[in-house]
This record gives sequence, structure tokens and C-alpha cells, in this order.
Amino acid sequence: MQAGDPLQLPNSRSKGQLSHYVQDSGYKNFPHVAPDSIEKATGRLLEYRTVGEDGVRSGKHHFFPGQILYSKIRPNLSKAVVVDFEGLCSADMYPIDAYISARYLLNYILSPTFLSMATKSDTRVAMPKINQSELNSISVPVPPLREQRRIVAKVDQFMARCDDLDERQHRRTEKRVNANRSALHHLTTATDYAEMAVHWRRIRDHFDLLYDAPETVPELRQAILQLAVRGKLVPQDPSDEPASVLLERIEEEKQRLYEAGENRRPKRLPPINSGEKFFEVPEGWEWVRFGKLIELISGQHQKGTDYNEEGTGIPYLTGPADFGTTSPMASRWTTVRKAVAQRGDVLLTVKGAGIGKINVLAYDEAAISRQLMAIRPILVHPGFVSLLAQAALDRFRAEQVGIAIPGIGRDHVLRLPVGLPPIPEQCRIVERVDQLMALCDELEAKLTASRTKARHLAASVVHHMSAA
Repeated sequence: MQAGDPLQLPNSRSKGQLSHYVQDSGYKNFPHVAPDSIEKATGRLLEYRTVGEDGVRSGKHHFFPGQILYSKIRPNLSKAVVVDFEGLCSADMYPIDAYISARYLLNYILSPTFLSMATKSDTRVAMPKINQSELNSISVPVPPLREQRRIVAKVDQFMARCDDLDERQHRRTEKRVNANRSALHHLTTATDYAEMAVHWRRIRDHFDLLYDAPETVPELRQAILQLAVRGKLVPQDPSDEPASVLLERIEEEKQRLYEAGENRRPKRLPPINSGEKFFEVPEGWEWVRFGKLIELISGQHQKGTDYNEEGTGIPYLTGPADFGTTSPMASRWTTVRKAVAQRGDVLLTVKGAGIGKINVLAYDEAAISRQLMAIRPILVHPGFVSLLAQAALDRFRAEQVGIAIPGIGRDHVLRLPVGLPPIPEQCRIVERVDQLMALCDELEAKLTASRTKARHLAASVVHHMSAA
């Protein structure tokens, strides 16, 4: 940096002391600060770890109270902080000695002006980085010391006001989310159409207040799902063939598929007891175990020699990373035909951190890993089967077992109690849900765009203030 060399970089103080701190087991609680310990563009230090927790073996990057820690990796994130304690920082950071007010220099480092100069010559995409010579070449406007202090005080004053506004906005959003959640709870637990109509009118009359933030839309989606699978989203038609007749045809089809060698022997499932019927199904519906309606294909692991990345064979899907935004996008293929799902099967993640993610297979067929199961509908609308699985995600996640690699088993899926409507009503429900989910997507996009616009406006104000 120029204009009076307001800083010294890198740190050169007490280098010989570091190995002692790191090697001595008594210093395993010595602070260790990494870029992820610093909040983006605010100069705030977040929770940091210790030398022992991070497994640090080198004491090369020592910092002292009053220094600025600046992340040289991804300078566009503007991660910098003034520290008031001694410790070690990661190799991704520069400890900086400021020859002017460290707080003033920090504010300038966090400004859009500094950011534009720090990133203008970097052509690296995967991991942008600023080296020492590039950092030293950046010019810094240096006012008299008293003015530096006045500037820091004024910035602190503005930031305190911003924090207050953020806190108010957070409390406001939290109240809206809670009010929205309460309104939707009353809607989904209504016992009849008359009661549901009352709660829906209440939501409709206060819609702009309840849905003014993107965070409220997921709750609305969940409410739509619950209304759909409980028979409260579309009216029943007495002329529809009842679900009891459909169940008889499903049993016959499952037996036919077994005898033809296409499916495994149908598993005997226990009857549903009264305690599992957690809502009253409409006329023409039936309570049934999910396994009665589907064929469940458990994924199987394939060795590295069994699959390829050249597109030879059929797609091999290993988990939600392959799901894409709207349908699976394979990155691996295999010629080993085991655990093969078919077009239209509902894919459910059953192991690992992504338990409960759902997608529908758009390929003609694909092999699936043991992280997935494929739910194949039998004489039931595939879209309705997908809705039943989505509505049960909270239950699946609550039932997961295992510590190292949590997961759900076949019985969690097969024994799930669900309400089954007649086929024509299934079609009406799926069509209605598709319409409402599209509206939710539109609402969420508009709310997100509005928030982004507000943030851009605030950033513009800050930019013009710093350029003044």
C-alpha cells in the first residue's frame, strides 16, 4: 500500500516464539483464526477455534493484539478484522501492522474502493488470491490522526444504527414467520371445509402481511402438501370409484408382477391401528400402508471399477448431488445392472446428511447407489406418490438411525400410513398442487428480488458515502 506506507506486511515480530507455543501441549487452547472465523465485509470476528481443535502443527503465522488479519484468499469476500489478543492465523491470512489507526485502515480495507483495487488484476476463477506485492501496491488515503479517529467514530455510529435496523428487521420477520406458521397450522388442522374456509379467509385477508419475506414461503409449500394428502385441497366427487376398489386392483397387479418375475414377493404389512390414523380421511378414501401402493427398490453400492465417466452403459446415480435443479443429471455410468430404477420412479435419499431429498427419474432407467431408494407406484398416480413421500419427510428424518452415517430403512418407507384417494381425485390433487407450487415459486422469486434490490440500494449508499 502507498501514501505513506501505512502498514507493514508480513508480520516479523517474535518469530522464534511460535514453535514453542505450537509444540507445547499446554498451548493447545491457543487461539487459531481462519478466514471462516471472520464475517464477510463487516470486520466482525465470529467464533474461532483453537490450535488443538484445528490440529495446527506450525507456528509460522503468529499475530499480536492490535494487528489486522486479512484473508488473501477470495479477497472479494472482504474478510478482515482487528484483533485484541495474541494467537495463530491460517496460511490464508496476512497479519498486518498498521502505522496509522488500525480501525481506520480496517474500514478502508472493507470499502468498495479497496475491494475494486484488490480484485481488478486477478484472473483466477476457482480460487482468487491477492499476493503481498499486489496488496502493498494499493494506495490508501491517509488523513491526519485526529480525523482518522473522527472517521472511525462516525463509522461506528452508522454501523450501530445499521445493527439496530437489522435487529428490528429480524424481529419483524420472526414475528411474521410465527404468525404465518400459526395461521397455516389452524388451516391444516381444520376438521371440515367450513372451518378451513374461515382460516383460509383469514390468511387471504392478511396475505401481504404474512408473506412479505422469502422465509415464509416454505411454510406455505408445506401447508399445501399437508392439505393435499389429507383431502382438503380439492373437493371430493361422489361419482369417483372408491379407493377400496383401487386397492383390490393393486393387490392383483402386485401378484401378477411377482408371478411374472418382475417384482419381489409382496411383503406382509401389519394393519394400521387407530393411533396411526392422525387425521380423518374423506369419504371414498382408505388408510393404507405406503408399501401396499409401491414397489421399493433399495440402492446398491458399486465398486469404482464398475462405473465410468465416459457415458458407457446406463446412468449411475449416487445421491442428491446428481439430482440437478429439476431432474437427475448423471455424471457416472455403469454396465452393471443392479438396483435399476425406471423413468417416473420417485427417488428418495435415505442415508447421510441429505436424508429426505426427493426427485423423479427422467431417464428411461438408471442404477442407484445405496444412498437412494426408488419408489415405484403401482396403479397409483406417480405425482400423488411423490406428494405422499414429500409430506412424510419430517417423519422420515425423525426416524433416522445411526450416528456416523444416519439413515432410514425399508420398513420406515413401507410401513408409513397414508391416506389413499380415488384415482380421479389423485389427478385433481396433483394438478392443483402443481398450480399452487408454481405460484409459490413466483412469490418467492418476487420477494427475493425485492430484498436483493433493497440490499443493492444499501450497498450503493455505502459506496457513495465512502467515495465522498
